[in-house]
Amino acid sequence: ANSGEGLYKVKNQVFNIFQGKYFIADDPLLDATGVKGSVWGRVSDRLIDNGLYDKIIIKSIAIGGSPLVSWTPLGVGIVHGNYFQRIVDAVYELRKLNIKITHMLWHQGEQDMSFGTTTKQYKHMFLDMLSGIRKLGVDAPVYVARASSCQGRHSLKVIKAQNDLIKEYSDILQGPNTDLIND
Repeated sequence: ANSGEGLYKVKNQVFNIFQGKYFIADDPLLDATGVKGSVWGRVSDRLIDNGLYDKIIIKSIAIGGSPLVSWTPLGVGIVHGNYFQRIVDAVYELRKLNIKITHMLWHQGEQDMSFGTTTKQYKHMFLDMLSGIRKLGVDAPVYVARASSCQGRHSLKVIKAQNDLIKEYSDILQGPNTDLIND
């Protein structure tokens, strides 16, 4: 959600979709909160440099500091509104542009650490969100980052939930463990 240090300018054909138009995916990414950097341009450049793709199109919908409950189809967060509509809008926007979603990247959990979300609650909410995405006709795998670190604290419950989801479901794949990144 554009909250990382250092702005990044992409070197390859990496695009950011915003309001039905293509833009160069330089930081900060359009349609995500925050005004700082993100990892997605860097990751995209590395994927292209390593010959895995010729170009990458990103649709970022991240909301910094949002709990998982806000991303469920019927959920309303304590502090935040219902962000599942952002997912719905992104799917329809990409569909209008004839862009098939091939990968979904999920990096979230820091706010759930702060809220004390349990393993069971996190898994239930994530699967509720994913079920809503599948009902929209999106069958792309979801790469889940292990992310719970917030202000020097971590949540073993959130990390366990993320690890369990990766182990238990074939369409939920391992993303990075960003809790391992320190100062």
